Amino acid sequence: MSKKLLGMGVALALLGSAGVAQKGYLTGFSTSKVWTVDPTTCTVQTCRTGTSESSGGITVGYDRAIYMSAWSTNGFLRIDPVQCTTTTICSDRTNRVLGSPYDPAVNNEAVGGPGLWVVDGNSAPSPAPSGSRNTALVDILGGTCVMDCWFPDTGPGSKPKSFAVNDPQSCGKFIGVGYSTKDMYVTRYELGNGKPGPCVTTTICKMREPSVWDAFLGEDCAIYVWNSSRYGNVGFTRVDTQTGSCTTCSIGIPHAGPNAGVWADPPEIPGNRAYVANADGKIYTVDMDKCAVVTICRSGLTSVTNAQSVEENELTSWLNKDGTRTFNINFGSSVPSNALFVLVPSIIRDCKAPLIAGGYEIWFTPDVYTFLGLGSALPYTPIGTLSGGAAQSIWRLPLLGYNGAYWIAMAFDARTNKLLNVSNVIKLCI
Repeated sequence: MSKKLLGMGVALALLGSAGVAQKGYLTGFSTSKVWTVDPTTCTVQTCRTGTSESSGGITVGYDRAIYMSAWSTNGFLRIDPVQCTTTTICSDRTNRVLGSPYDPAVNNEAVGGPGLWVVDGNSAPSPAPSGSRNTALVDILGGTCVMDCWFPDTGPGSKPKSFAVNDPQSCGKFIGVGYSTKDMYVTRYELGNGKPGPCVTTTICKMREPSVWDAFLGEDCAIYVWNSSRYGNVGFTRVDTQTGSCTTCSIGIPHAGPNAGVWADPPEIPGNRAYVANADGKIYTVDMDKCAVVTICRSGLTSVTNAQSVEENELTSWLNKDGTRTFNINFGSSVPSNALFVLVPSIIRDCKAPLIAGGYEIWFTPDVYTFLGLGSALPYTPIGTLSGGAAQSIWRLPLLGYNGAYWIAMAFDARTNKLLNVSNVIKLCI
């Protein structure tokens, strides 16, 4: 079975059919509710979290749970969207490390287990100088939040309140999107790796229109930032994370208030579609290539400020304390329990055109390392069986200090070798 898959290589001329439109997790300013929304039917499932305070945003973690920043208790919550249970990951009521955490991102360079990265909205504690703001690292399993590095609390990148994500072009870096006219910059931040000191930040671009709370990472490695102004653009700013160019995309959606939740189809689904949960209670399906509305349906949700694709982090990673690396694959219930996974690297990536296989788009560029991985010539397990849609593989060499390899995981039907699902692409330090 493995030899048959290896013989196919990454051309993946397989049978299969592309998935359906992507469900999203949606939230407002409060932690009290999370909504799971099917954008094709406008079916809304409400999850009451049992806690009520202000939130700065969410991300979907390694275990497909929702991780939410909590302003009132200065920490992070884990929300099981199926059981609607809430667990406190960390709480810093002293306001020393976390006082007002913004939108979090998965930290694929975390050490010792799965982690998150976040910018805090309050003044940074000592030893940071006055007039500073800090980033923080969240150890999900260890239940701790620690300060990472700091930067000036005024100027470009000082209030990346709207959205945060792993940099699709680099390892150990993150991109934050500013909020409203208080910060109209899109900024790149580097990990401090737990060593207190100044953050290395770089301005990617200055937007012509303010972001109003939300954005998403597109399949083309661009970030799409929601703008909605009574007198300006109602649509998106497209941020090219490689060139730094920012261009606006105006869409025929009424300005019903500035805030909305926006998310995209998973990258393997053909086309470039996104969804806008607008303040008028409607969800708009948008063709991002044409900047045009495709469908409209009514959800009744009028207070959404943040949305994330359910499938956004099907592939995550972290470093173990011995320097080896864990790859965590989690396709959830979308694949049968006896499905196979294939995990492969590449040191190059083309974000302009995908491979096409079995009706799927694969935004990954195979190279010699891809085929070495498939041939079991690299120190990790490239093929295995998923249990409950999940599996882990260990890169057995300690961290070598090289800046980056791209990784992708795929799921196959073990009986027919049909391609079932394709993960997000991540870039990791090796």
